[in-house]
Amino acid sequence: MFKRILTGLAFAATTLAVSAAPTSEQYATDSTAVANGSADVRSDSSPSSALPLVTSASVSGTADFAAGSGIAAQGLLVASAEADSVSDFTSANGSARYLATFSGGGTMLVHLDFTSFDVTGPAAFSLGSAYLVVTSDGTTLLDEAITASSVYDWRVPMTGANQTFDLLVTSEADAFGASAFNSASATFGVSVVPEPSTYALVLAGFGLLAWRGRRLSLARRE
Repeated sequence: MFKRILTGLAFAATTLAVSAAPTSEQYATDSTAVANGSADVRSDSSPSSALPLVTSASVSGTADFAAGSGIAAQGLLVASAEADSVSDFTSANGSARYLATFSGGGTMLVHLDFTSFDVTGPAAFSLGSAYLVVTSDGTTLLDEAITASSVYDWRVPMTGANQTFDLLVTSEADAFGASAFNSASATFGVSVVPEPSTYALVLAGFGLLAWRGRRLSLARRE
C-alpha cells in the first residue's frame, strides 16, 4: 500500500512539474494584397508546415503595387504591408499569430517586445498592431490592443484549470495616389508558473522517493 502511495506521489510530482509547458501551440501567417482590381491572398500554419512560416502576397499593375507578408518563428511574429498607388486604390495586409493552451493553475508570465515602423505619405494610411488575449476557462483575464513600440510585461493570475494565450501581430497599408509602408514585429515569451503549493507537493514527492530509495539500499546491505 505504501509503495502505491509513493508511486502515485512520484507520478503527480512529475506531472505537476511539467504543467508550465503548453499543452498545444500553433503558429499561423496570412497576407493579402489588392491593386488594380486584382487580389492575392496567402496563408500558412503549423504544425502542418514547419517553422519558420513565411507568407507573402503581392499584386503589380502598370504603376500600382501592393504587398503583404507574415513571418512566424519560435518566439517571433513579424508582419509587413506596402501600398504604392499612382492612379488606383491599393491595399495590403500581413499578419502572424501564436495560439497556445496551458493546463493547471498558477500565474501566467508574459513578456512582449513590440516594434512598429511606418513610412507613409499624404492620402495614405499605415498601422502596425499587436493584439493579446488571455483567457482562463473561457473568462477573459487580459485583453490588450497595442500600437506603441515598447516592452511590456504582465503577471496574470489564473482563475481556472485551462488557459489560452492568443497573440496576433498585424500590419496594414492603404494608399490612393500615394505610398504607405508598415512593418511590425514582436518577440515574446509566455509560461505558467504553478502555485507555491504545487512546488511543495513536487518536493514532497521527490523527498519520499529519495527516502524510499535509501531504505531499499540499506535493506540490500543487511
